[in-house]
Amino acid sequence: MTLINIIEATLSSLLAATLLAIFLWVISWVRNTSLERTLKDGIKPEGTIIGYDQGTKKGSFSVRVNNYSNVNINIRKVLLVGAEEQEHIVLEYDDNEGVSQTLLVNKLLKGNFKGTHFFRGLSDSEKTNEFIQMPPFTSAMWKIKPEILSHKKWFARELIFAVEYPTIFGNTALVIIKGNEKHLKKINKSLNNVINSVHNDTGLEVPLALKQWREKNITNRPT
Repeated sequence: MTLINIIEATLSSLLAATLLAIFLWVISWVRNTSLERTLKDGIKPEGTIIGYDQGTKKGSFSVRVNNYSNVNINIRKVLLVGAEEQEHIVLEYDDNEGVSQTLLVNKLLKGNFKGTHFFRGLSDSEKTNEFIQMPPFTSAMWKIKPEILSHKKWFARELIFAVEYPTIFGNTALVIIKGNEKHLKKINKSLNNVINSVHNDTGLEVPLALKQWREKNITNRPT
């Protein structure tokens, strides 16, 4: 084999390796981009649970996070970013509630759920107390520390999730997901309801619709 043949064979091998690497990168990029889009549509904060104990004068506030996607994920952080000159709030995972499979149960009860394929999950070594793992069709609660609820007023302008997911080649990637204006409006209303109760030592404000329901179904009940 001549030197020219050796050079040609080497260049051909390098070209083939380069084209294969580009091909695999494109596949990975397309899959991960599609997966991130799925996560952004599927990870949703839906519903808040609030409370106030006039005995201890402590309030409670939690946000329910649902995983509607078909991806096994780790929730790394959930935080609320305050308005200008206000601090951010890091929410804590509520291990008393744990990870619930209510979403899956609801799908099964509808009767038309035929099953689905899931993306490969994260390894056991990545399961820690800091990384809360949420399989597909599960939900969990994140709460604010009671002492933080002693502020006179607080306004959230952003709700941010740091979500880790498995990539196609066995690594993991981090994507940032933000709540929309509808989520923030509900969160701010519920949050300041608790803060006002803590600051003024009063009961929680009852929504008008619930008041009307109580009046119709309880107050006016025949004796």
